[in-house]
Amino acid sequence: MSEYDLESRAGIHELIHMIEVEANFAGKKITLKVNPAMTLWAFKEALKEEAIKQKAPGIEPHLCAAKLGGRKLNDLLSLSENGVADEKKVNKVDFVEVKTITVNAWVNVKNGCKKEKVKVDPDMVLPAFRAAVGKLLPGFDLNAYEPRLVLGPKTGPEGKLDEFKTLRGNAVVEGSTISFQPMFEFPVSIVGREGTVVMKAATDLKVSAFKKLVEGKLGIDLGKYQARGADGKILSTLSTLRAAGVGNGTKVQYTPAV
Repeated sequence: MSEYDLESRAGIHELIHMIEVEANFAGKKITLKVNPAMTLWAFKEALKEEAIKQKAPGIEPHLCAAKLGGRKLNDLLSLSENGVADEKKVNKVDFVEVKTITVNAWVNVKNGCKKEKVKVDPDMVLPAFRAAVGKLLPGFDLNAYEPRLVLGPKTGPEGKLDEFKTLRGNAVVEGSTISFQPMFEFPVSIVGREGTVVMKAATDLKVSAFKKLVEGKLGIDLGKYQARGADGKILSTLSTLRAAGVGNGTKVQYTPAV
């Protein structure tokens, strides 16, 4: 079931808050009655479905920038958060076609790599790009993957994309390749500190870089601590988690350096 389906099937108590939105695509108009709490991205999906029903070719909401009074709207915010929330009159939103880029999306899986090409707005933010790729690869939760820009023959953690930037802001251009690396969970404990914390990381991350992630999450300095694997052996800071034998669910413990 799509996000649109989930959001649009509101209870009776929510129906009184439905709003009417007119989407204008260079003269072609589609009007829908929707819940203002749905995201703009979900609204674009609803528009695409309606365009197919109406047999209106050429309407590609996800390849357009939505504007209200000339102001560009944010795909990740709800309609109401974007200022589209008037219950007394039709809310008119303009959809302006943008210059798109084609990006190669690689999703690394256990038995290989799934590859897709996707045409996108370079000003879309990373979560929206994940959703666009996810529609081409049903069954994959890309929120469990770390997106990286392939910088050469191989891609490493240094190519990790910033979740808070647009594709353009992440230096993604026409023909770029973004590789989605699976993230695994590791329970981490620290001698002298109660409890454990679950960290998520790709296994090609170096042990030294993983330590910095733990420090950042907990807000502490582990400079005088060393990491040990489930067998109690010290993990080399120059090694990757994978090479050090750390896999999904492996417990990592930080102990004072001897």
